Amino acid sequence: MVQSSAASHDEAAPLTVRPLRHPGRWIGGAVVLLLTAELIRSMTTNPRFEWDVVGEYLFSPAILVGLANTLQLTVVAVVLGTVLGTGLAVFRLSPNPVVSGMVGVYVWVFRAAPMLVQLLFWYNLAALYPSITLRVPFGGPALAEFPAEQLVSVWTAALLGLSLHQAAYTAEIVRAGILSVDPG
Repeated sequence: MVQSSAASHDEAAPLTVRPLRHPGRWIGGAVVLLLTAELIRSMTTNPRFEWDVVGEYLFSPAILVGLANTLQLTVVAVVLGTVLGTGLAVFRLSPNPVVSGMVGVYVWVFRAAPMLVQLLFWYNLAALYPSITLRVPFGGPALAEFPAEQLVSVWTAALLGLSLHQAAYTAEIVRAGILSVDPG
C-alpha cells in the first residue's frame, strides 16, 4: 500500500540538526595565533630592533610635522579630487563628443601614469615652464606672468598631483554609478 507524501511527512520524526564540525579550521586558527604570538615575542625581545631608538626617531618633531602635513594634504586632495572628479564624470557623460573625448583622454592619462611620475612632473614643472603666463591664445598679449618656482611650491605640486590623480579615479566611479541607474 502506498502512502501519500503528506501522511508520511506528518508521521516522520523531527529532524535533529547538528552543526557541522570543522576541526581543520580550529587547528589552522591555533597555528596562525601561535605563529603571530611568536613573531610578536621575537620582535619585542630582540635587542637589534633598538626600540628606544625607533621611538626617538618616530616621535621627533620633523616626523610629527611631516605627519601633520601628510594628513592635511590628504584631506585637501581628497576633497578637491572628489569635487573635480564629479564634474569630470558629468562632462564624460556629455553628448558632445569633443567634451566627452577630452575628459576620456584626461581620465586615461591620469589613471595610466604612475602616481610617482605625476608627482615628479608637477614638482619639476618650473624646469619645463620657468614662467607661467596667462595670455590671449595664439600669441596674443600677456595678461599676467608668474614665476613657476614661486607659483608651484612643494606643497602645491603634491596637491596638484594627488588631486588630479584622485579626480580621474573619482570620475570613473561617479560615471559608473550614474550609468548604473536605469533611465527615468
